[in-house]
Amino acid sequence: MKTRTFVLIIWLFLMLALAHYALAATLQVAPVNIGMTTEQQATAVWLTNTGSQQEGAQIRLYQWHQVNGKDVLEPATTLVSSPAITSLGAGQKQLIRLIALKPFASDQEHSFRLIIDELPGEQANRDAHHAIHFLLRYSIPVFIASHSLPQNDISKTATCQWDSARQQLVLHNQGMRHIKLSDLQVLNQQGRLLHHDDGLVGYLLPGSWRALSLPALSLNQAITLKLTLNEVPYECPLNHTVATFNRVTAATHLR
Repeated sequence: MKTRTFVLIIWLFLMLALAHYALAATLQVAPVNIGMTTEQQATAVWLTNTGSQQEGAQIRLYQWHQVNGKDVLEPATTLVSSPAITSLGAGQKQLIRLIALKPFASDQEHSFRLIIDELPGEQANRDAHHAIHFLLRYSIPVFIASHSLPQNDISKTATCQWDSARQQLVLHNQGMRHIKLSDLQVLNQQGRLLHHDDGLVGYLLPGSWRALSLPALSLNQAITLKLTLNEVPYECPLNHTVATFNRVTAATHLR
């Protein structure tokens, strides 16, 4: 008992020490989901340093694809940021412009990832030997599409399927725009919740598919998938065959 108490005291002391010396990440980014039209030449992103010390940031853009169910990022050549690196004083805001170098085709949606890395400021460099500095990385989706590009009809363009061999949920998007996935739930025949992922689950790009691992489930258990798609609740029966999503009311979509 005395040993456990001693260990607990040491652990609390270490936590207090870390809390005292850690330099909290203070770089804020807005917005965190960026949409542009193919008619736009540029859009704005704001960086804010909410701390009391100078902070730096590196800004990069990547073209975003989904290949064989995986995200693939390649350095962007048609969309750039200005500036690509910056330094912000305490309380300062910085405008970052995302600039299209040439017109984008209007017959498809274009997907990018904006990667913003916090860089240590001068104070963090001076304190490097006796402090912990938590550096943030923001990965922000950027979607570019024409106003004339048709919106997805989720009930016709999105499908789900259960892959029992790999214990995976396979989702397809046959539409022309991305689908935002959030608030995933799997229920059995009695309506008992078997698995859930609250909040953002990911994105399904046009013409792409994703596989989500649910190793604790089996086909005999997994009966119904409930998933919020583009902020609207849907459900889909889970089985070996491809099934479509049906829209449900918010009242019946368990949160």
